[in-house]
Amino acid sequence: MSTFGQRQFDRDLTDVFKIQDEIASAVVAALKLHLLSTESPAARDELRTGNIEAYNQYLRGKESFNHGDQDGYRRAVKAFSAATALDPGYAAAYAGLALAHFGWRTRQ
Repeated sequence: MSTFGQRQFDRDLTDVFKIQDEIASAVVAALKLHLLSTESPAARDELRTGNIEAYNQYLRGKESFNHGDQDGYRRAVKAFSAATALDPGYAAAYAGLALAHFGWRTRQ
């Protein structure tokens, strides 16, 4: 017999894989509830913007960054910089800007 949280898994060991799946599903469900409940709405909002043009610039930056070349990184820096200028609280745009600067500097 095995116990996880408040659930007990008392099964015949003839189908070990079925027991393993049950336990894994219980662990995933417990972790999902715990992780999702600890994320504050304020933390999620820092990644978003209410400014549509800032979001468009962010998407342009991501697209340019994904080219993975010098010109793409340069265009990504420009787009992410524009996004942060339009919304100074847009954390995701700052993260993209940092990555683009790093990619640009390492490719020179």
